[in-house]
Amino acid sequence: EAAVNKVENELNEDNESDDDGSWSFDIAISSELGIATDNNRGISFVLTGRVNEALAAFEEASIDRLSTKSRDMSWLLLRPRFNLALLLWREGHRNEATKVWMGTRKLGPQAHEGNECQTKDLSAILQEAISRHGLYCAKKTASDPTCTHGLITPWLPTDDTSSASVSNTGECATHFSGVNMEQVLAFDVVVLQYAVSERSKRESREINSTFGRS
Repeated sequence: EAAVNKVENELNEDNESDDDGSWSFDIAISSELGIATDNNRGISFVLTGRVNEALAAFEEASIDRLSTKSRDMSWLLLRPRFNLALLLWREGHRNEATKVWMGTRKLGPQAHEGNECQTKDLSAILQEAISRHGLYCAKKTASDPTCTHGLITPWLPTDDTSSASVSNTGECATHFSGVNMEQVLAFDVVVLQYAVSERSKRESREINSTFGRS
């Protein structure tokens, strides 16, 4: 819970760092290496069954050390936040995982201060996510008929982007910020399905409460 709160606060805050020239390429490289180191530590903990240590490492890697109001570097954090959210999900902490991932991917407003999506709004976002995933899979199948879809396989280091044409946001044809694009899109769908279900249940309880039914 504490780990999720730290990441959630980071997602909801405006970074107040001054962009006064003190930021440098060396600082960026150092921070990026720190993110990668903490993320890799988390992976090693997962592979040895040390879940709590893995969560702590992914949480540390998920802190945005570089972004300012004029410079968004949050794309560097997609891999550790994916690992954090997915590990929380697989450990049964579905609500916490949903908060982290929806905030990371900006899949609708976060549930705070009454600013919460209604079921119909979440359903519309879910349908868009399903369409994105389906379109990506269709394009992938067209180029490789033997490929399979829908499996999320986290924590497997990859250097597939090293030989690809990668933009300055870490994106290429098959990967986004070092994470397999299909995994990202599939996890969007899984998380949104859960969010829609939970929001629908909550609305039903609110209606029942309003009309005095248990």
